[in-house]
This record gives sequence, structure tokens and C-alpha cells, in this order.
Amino acid sequence: MAVDDHILKEVCQIRDDNIDTIAKGTPVPTNITITEIVRSSRPTISIDTTSESFKFLKRNDDPTKPRPSKDKGKAAIFTLIAVLLVDSTTYGVILSFGIYQEYYTGHFADHSKASWIGVLSNALVFLGAPLVTWCCQHYALSRKVYILIGFILCVISLLVSAFITTLPGLIVTQGLLYGIGALLCSIPALIILNTWFDKHRGLAYGIVFGGDDLLGVVYTYLATELLRKYSLRTTLLVFAAIIFCCSGPAIVFLHERPEETAEPASAVPGPPERRRSSLLTPITRSRTTVGDLPFTPSLEHRATWPARQPKKRYYQRGIFYIFMFSNLLQACAAYLPFIYLPVFATQSGHSKETGALILAIGNIGMLVGDLGFGKLSDMVHVNLLIFLSSGVSAIATFVLWGLFGTGARSQGVLIGFAFLFGCFAGGFIVLWARMGTLFGERDAATIYSYMCLGRGVGGLVSGPISQALLLLGTPRALSAFRAKGYGSLVVFVGICMAGSAITGLVGMGSLWWKKEQSFHPESGGEAESESEKK
Repeated sequence: MAVDDHILKEVCQIRDDNIDTIAKGTPVPTNITITEIVRSSRPTISIDTTSESFKFLKRNDDPTKPRPSKDKGKAAIFTLIAVLLVDSTTYGVILSFGIYQEYYTGHFADHSKASWIGVLSNALVFLGAPLVTWCCQHYALSRKVYILIGFILCVISLLVSAFITTLPGLIVTQGLLYGIGALLCSIPALIILNTWFDKHRGLAYGIVFGGDDLLGVVYTYLATELLRKYSLRTTLLVFAAIIFCCSGPAIVFLHERPEETAEPASAVPGPPERRRSSLLTPITRSRTTVGDLPFTPSLEHRATWPARQPKKRYYQRGIFYIFMFSNLLQACAAYLPFIYLPVFATQSGHSKETGALILAIGNIGMLVGDLGFGKLSDMVHVNLLIFLSSGVSAIATFVLWGLFGTGARSQGVLIGFAFLFGCFAGGFIVLWARMGTLFGERDAATIYSYMCLGRGVGGLVSGPISQALLLLGTPRALSAFRAKGYGSLVVFVGICMAGSAITGLVGMGSLWWKKEQSFHPESGGEAESESEKK
């Protein structure tokens, strides 16, 4: 390899000075080495630069410049607002699909296929999370690029859907394409949010998910009025304009928190490690010992430095599988009450307005649960919150819906059940962020993606199971539940929630038995057991 010209000039200058010194009879200092010259004057170059004998790592232009603070400051708040706008405006359309389902049922002969629109758009956001997370972690493409692509897909899919008159076409555009777009907007935005929030990450996620629920309610009423007064085309064009005007400007304020590269004092030019020819080439980590250097999730440092992580990866720890099983059980029952409560209320003698009110109260409960459990997850161990969330949901299902949910005077009971179930069962999703921090910062996004996968699988499985349970009705063995033909469904929801709560309790016992520690703010989100530290 050819050494840079300015380094050669300094070497030649020292050589000439030493020759003059020797001619004058003065001793030559022996402690000057070329390595010191290289260290003192090495250039700052891009991470794409390859070398055969020397490897230079880019330093910050101004190491003394303070970095933006985590969990506070204007930059963190602006990022939170931007993520809230991007995620809520796109996912809110999916949450309001029930209104479109009712419209398609009355306007298309083959309306039985219309449910695939909601299934595809909602399931893709959860089922595709591991793949998108893996791409964000293993490719050097900026996460804002993923968000921009998702934003464009969401807008284009709604624009095209507005001019399509066939149900299969709507399945492809409003279902498939919009689901992919919402996925690409949501997951990378939350990964960016992780770089700005640590101690208050649970609260930040609670605000974002609460915004999803709130905007879902607003979108539901807005879509109802637009479809009633105008047409499907006008409604879809209005929602495309909302996403364009809200999410588009918000993307500008989405930036990962800059990280300072902590370069070891003994960094010496070493052998070649890898060459990254393009942004789409997979990143290969250097051979530096894990733990020697801090993990910096910014784009440039993500390709240069290895991630600092616990000695045991998430798939080597039993608590990961406990989280997965608890989340899967909870997901199998989380959506069912809100799907069937309006019909159940009508069959119990209440008006359609009561059914709509129950859904609205349930969404308000979800908003309260998102904020409350998000804040609690920053202060209380996550396994205790799993037990609280699923346990209260199970008790409310058995008592309020199963035992006292029928009859002419059951309106207040059903409203109370909708609020409690929405608050406690709906708040479970916020705990995913704090689950991830138990495994180290590098694996936090991966854990979140696996929780999304479990949620998607549970949601898909719950559909056919609930249909079979409704056909079964209320067997004689379940006669204590006065929920008419919904007795089997009530028991299924309650058992799933109780199983999730018991699994959370097992997780608490497991962590206590192994003497593992929960998230420690001073360690950058890394949690290790006492045995691992020793």
C-alpha cells in the first residue's frame, strides 16, 4: 500500500533533520517511530476506504461538542412527535377498517372477500417486523430511507384504491401495498426512537401507541361521515392527503441520535477487515473483542464498530421464550372482545348506539393503558406488569362479561368491562419496549420484532378459533356464564389471559432464581446476570 503523501513528507523531513543532526555530531533521538507520526497526523477518511496495511477510523470532527441528551431536550421531543405523527397517521387507517368493511359489505356482491383487506394490512405490520428489523440492523441503508419508501407506498396505495372499482384490486392496494407501507413506516421509526429514549422509553412508546388508538377513533368517525355524505373515492383521497400532509413533514425531523465514537487509546493501524462496496452490501463486523467498544447505532458507526452485548444472546436465555409464550397467549384473546362486544350488546337488548359507545370506551381505555403501563414500565419490573395486565384482564372477562354482562341492566357492566379490558389488555403491547432492554441495546429492536410476530400469529389464529367457539355456543358445563351463546368464547378469552398472567409470574420467579438484574440505566440498556458478570 502506498502511504499518503503528507505522511511521506513528514518522514522524509525527519530523516533529513536526523542526517543534519548526525553531521553536527548530535545524538539522534531513538524514540521517534513512524507509528507515532502516523498517529499524530493520520487523516480522517470515510468508512468505505480500504487499506492493506493501515486502518483508519473516522473520529468526530469536534469531540468536545456535547451530544444531544437522551430522554430530554428539544431534539428528543421533536423526534418523539415525529414518530408519533408518522406511526399514528398511517396505522390509524388500519384501525378504522371496520367502517370500510361495513361499506364493502353493502356495495360488493363478493363482499366475503373484503375481510382480506383488513387482515393483510394489519397482519403485515406485525408479521413483517422481524424481516424489516433484520434489514435495519444488517444493512447500512439509512432507516429514514425505509420510512420514506413506506410513506410513498401508503400514499400511492390510497390514491390508486380511490380509482379502483373491484374488490380484488382493493385487496392488493388498500390491503397488501398499504400494509407493506405501514410496516416500513412503523418499525424503522421506532428503532430511531430507541436511540433517543432510554430511561423513559416505556413512556415514549406509550405516547406513540396511545396516539395510534386515539387517531384510530378519530379516523373511525371521520370515515363514517365521509362515506355517508360523499363516496369511497373521496374518503380515500382525504386520508391520502392527511398522511401526505402529516407524515411527510414529520419525516424531516426523524434523525438518529449522534453517537460519539469511543476509540481506544491503543488503536493501531491493523490488517484489512472488510470492504463495503455499497449501501446494500451486508455489514460484516470487525474481529474486535465484544465489549471492548461501545455500540453506536448511528449509520456510520453501525458499519464500523461491533455491538456491545451481553455474553448470552436472547435466544440463549429462557426468559426470552417466556416472553414469547406469554405474548402469544395474550395475542390470541386481545382482539376478540372488541370484535364481538357490539354484536353481543345488540343481542342482549341494547341499541346500536350502545355498541358504538362500548367500542369508543374500549379505545379510551387502551389509550389510558398505553400511557399508564408505558410510564410504569420505566419504574416497575416488566414481569410484574405482565402479571398485572393479563391477570386483571382475565378477572374482568370472567366476572364482568361472563357472569354479569347480560340482561337489560348490563349496559354499565359492559361499558366498565370494555374500559378495564382495553386499559389492561391494551397496555400489554407497550411492555415490548422494556422487554427488549433486558437483553441489551443491540437486541432491543429484535425482541420487539419477535413480539410483533407473536402478536400477528395470535391475531390470525384467533379468527378461526373464535368462529368455532361461537358455533359451540355455551355448553351445559359452562351454564354459570350467562353470556348466552358466547360462553365458550368468554372462557377462551379468560383462559388465554390467565395463562399469560401465570407465564409472567413464572418469568418473575425465573429471574429471581437466577439472580438476574433488570434494565440498568447506567449500563446503556444492558442487563446481565450476576453469574455472567463474574
